Amino acid sequence: MQQLVPPLYLESLEFINLEFPDQISRFWPRRLAKQEEELVAISLYQKLPATEHRVLRAWDDTLLSPRAALVHLHRHPEAVKKLLTALQLRLPTYVPEPSFDTDFFDEWPTLRHDSASEVAALLRQHSEAVMEICNQAAPSIEPGDIGLVLEHLVDGGESVVGMPLLPLGNGNIVQFQDGSHPHVFASHTEHIIRLFGPDDIISDGIPGDVVQRLIDLPVNVGALDSKGIQDLLQRRCLEPIIPGVRMEIDGQKLKWHQDLLEWIASSDSPVLLEELASLPLIPTIDGRQLISLEHACDGTVWCRESSEDARIQPILLQLNITVVDLQTLPGPLRRSNKADVAGVLEILSQSRSNLSDLHKSVRVEDWARFAALIKSWLQPGSLSSVAINSKTHAALASLPLFSGQHGNTSIPFVSSSDLHMLPHPVDPVSLARYLPPHLTFAPFSAELSTILQKYDQSRIMSFDALFDKLNLQHRRLPESEDVSLRALLELFRNHHPRRYYQPLIPDGNRYLRVPNQLNDHTVELFSTCFHDRQHMFVHPAFRDLIDDFRRLGVHHEIRPAGMLKCIEAIDEDTRRGQDTRLRAAWLWDFINRDPSKMHEIAYTRVRGLRFIPRHIQRYQSDETLDTYASDLPSVNSPDDMCLPKHALILWTQRASFATPPRPVVEAIYPSLGAPTIDHVVDHLLVLATTVAAVRPASNAFFLEISQVYEWLQENLEDALDRLGQLSEEPIWLNIDGPEDVWTWRPAARLVFDALWDGDDYYRARRSLETYKELIRSAGASQVIFPELPSPDVEHAPHPDWAMSECLRLRLAGLLCDVRFEAEEEEVLAHRVILAAVIPYFATAFAGDFAEGGLTAGPANIPTYPLPEDTLIISVRSVVDYAYTGQFVFDIPDTPDGATIGLERLLDLIKLCNFWMIDELKGKIVRAIAERQLVNQENWNAVHEHAVTWNAEDLAHYAEGAAAMNGWT
Repeated sequence: MQQLVPPLYLESLEFINLEFPDQISRFWPRRLAKQEEELVAISLYQKLPATEHRVLRAWDDTLLSPRAALVHLHRHPEAVKKLLTALQLRLPTYVPEPSFDTDFFDEWPTLRHDSASEVAALLRQHSEAVMEICNQAAPSIEPGDIGLVLEHLVDGGESVVGMPLLPLGNGNIVQFQDGSHPHVFASHTEHIIRLFGPDDIISDGIPGDVVQRLIDLPVNVGALDSKGIQDLLQRRCLEPIIPGVRMEIDGQKLKWHQDLLEWIASSDSPVLLEELASLPLIPTIDGRQLISLEHACDGTVWCRESSEDARIQPILLQLNITVVDLQTLPGPLRRSNKADVAGVLEILSQSRSNLSDLHKSVRVEDWARFAALIKSWLQPGSLSSVAINSKTHAALASLPLFSGQHGNTSIPFVSSSDLHMLPHPVDPVSLARYLPPHLTFAPFSAELSTILQKYDQSRIMSFDALFDKLNLQHRRLPESEDVSLRALLELFRNHHPRRYYQPLIPDGNRYLRVPNQLNDHTVELFSTCFHDRQHMFVHPAFRDLIDDFRRLGVHHEIRPAGMLKCIEAIDEDTRRGQDTRLRAAWLWDFINRDPSKMHEIAYTRVRGLRFIPRHIQRYQSDETLDTYASDLPSVNSPDDMCLPKHALILWTQRASFATPPRPVVEAIYPSLGAPTIDHVVDHLLVLATTVAAVRPASNAFFLEISQVYEWLQENLEDALDRLGQLSEEPIWLNIDGPEDVWTWRPAARLVFDALWDGDDYYRARRSLETYKELIRSAGASQVIFPELPSPDVEHAPHPDWAMSECLRLRLAGLLCDVRFEAEEEEVLAHRVILAAVIPYFATAFAGDFAEGGLTAGPANIPTYPLPEDTLIISVRSVVDYAYTGQFVFDIPDTPDGATIGLERLLDLIKLCNFWMIDELKGKIVRAIAERQLVNQENWNAVHEHAVTWNAEDLAHYAEGAAAMNGWT
């Protein structure tokens, strides 16, 4: 039954709903007493939410299946049905009057119905339509209905944010916002309506319990509090009231502000006035402004009382100082200012106005009466009994209460802090032109003295203070002021016995100068060096006071600073093109006579200043050479001068002293006239490249050049960089002696210890040997050869008496029994001598001649065969060696002779190798080394020959020379 009946029954219900809609409610099953029938009914309702049979009717009688419908449950408020039905076409599937028993769905929530979540979603979806319905002229939905809907939503745990269900006191319905938005208030509504209108309160049609629940939710409904009042003041006033010190108001609104203050200060207010202390709520006495409670209590507001002097309030109001009537403040907050000097000074010290200019902001007559009031409180001794702080002290000193003199202008009101009281009985008018124009002075007065004695005694001027304040400035003194200036100078004579450091004394151009800027015209050094400098001397019209001026600071003693200025003056005039020779000579003689003042002047301060006269001739012994010296003026700096002892190494770059410095001057300045690397090198360049071309070679000229080389070698470390830059300049005189033809070579092309000149280098001659280290540092090179090893075997010497006779017989051609022939020449010898000395021949001559390889020759002397291309000089050298034990080989002293000699020696090595004469081979190698016949051009060929003919020492020697000298 539970499975078969429900489908058939639902089909029947659909037919009845279609044909007999008014009768369908009779056919819906109800809860039954019999369990079997109850189970069938339950089964029917379980299948109802999913059926497609149209068993329901919407609000407009449209047939609907439960699956497509939104059904109103009977247990939900009628207000929900009323609101959703009012949406009409926007909710076509809503079934406000279901004909079945909706209680069956308490346990099966699958049927879509007007639950809190469904209603919340629909209201948000159709918020504009809801607002339109609720805000109609004659709305069908009343605030009470809205209250019930809200209760339904809140009970269902739904948020109302965004729903247009918030009814205001003005009858409008608006959307709920979150708590961060301005609130709609639910308390103190009567006061809110009276002061701000009904726009910000919730409608009184909402039940109280619903309102309380809304207050507890995170929405923009709340009870009125301090924040709420501030929000109302900011949003609902024509002029928003926001935190601040003060605000301007319209006088017509004064009554409203008074009512507002009265309510906030009353016991019915939800807040205390102190909680709104930052808001301007308190009206001022003139009714034009509001001030905050904080401002009213910060000491800058004058709280008047009825008993105060009538001269105070007009001044305060004209100075824009806020004044409030004590009667307008709540009783517990009432306060007052004491209307005496301390109270007035306290309020004035809080003013942001410049106190010294207060009188400019009020009427003159009001300020005059106010000043009289203040002075009446300032009787002698009265201030000591008044309790005022440092700030009010400053206010009293700043109040413009006294008259003063500013230059030639009289000022009626000046503050004591701006006044300087002159010593009695000086009149400020008489000194007006000499007093600083930015200061204001007043004559002595008891009232002013009373204030200054207590607060600023420095303004009570003594004569010393007066002199310090004088400001004549650096200006030109007209002749019309001579008399008044003399009167002032007389004041200095009587009251100022020490130095003065302000412009006071007229110079030669009538400009006022500080005394220490001027010099005593009676001092000859000053008058000579400062010639035509009128600004450095006292004007002639006042020179009769020179003795007094010295006491004030005019220079009359010669000190190091003054000496330096004298030197600078000569330098300045020299550089301007003036003829300063006589003045410079006088100054240089003065320094030479008494150089004591130069001890404290560093050489670096004067080395570039032109104040030393030079000798008219640069090269002392030949004035024609002056043409090649650098151009120097007649008066030069110390760096352009040279001492006599250095003249020969500097004369083209430096000038000689017209009067040489005394030794004591040289001791003070050791660098005076001393050579420098650059000047000596530049001098050498001029000598080598210019002077040498026109000046004949001579011992004297050679000596000059040698002195330059010697100085550079002594200062080699400092000269390295500069000489290295000139390695390609021909500045080195490459000769053996001054009698040779003079040849200048660059350091980069010179080679020390070479025997001959090469294609791109030159052998360094004897005159440069002394300066080898200097010239090598400048770029020259040196040939370096390795040491040969010592002979391993010492051979016994030939007995002179026997061998000399054998040699005589050979030279005479007697008893010779063997001959050698080469290059169409012959060499005769005795076989026994050759065999005895040379083991090779002992073997060769043993046995028959045929075994020795001998052939018949002229005079029947057998001829011994030689290796092919053997030179006759090689054969003769071997035979001479056999008879004498000596190796003698002469080489012509020419480059070609060296080449030929090397070729012969190499041939001789080949022959020695053939005949196995090792001792002679070693002597030949040493001869090649001693004569330095190996060079960059031939070392490789020598090495190959040595390897071929087993001369190992020579091969190693050639390799070593190439490596040590960088030959490739």
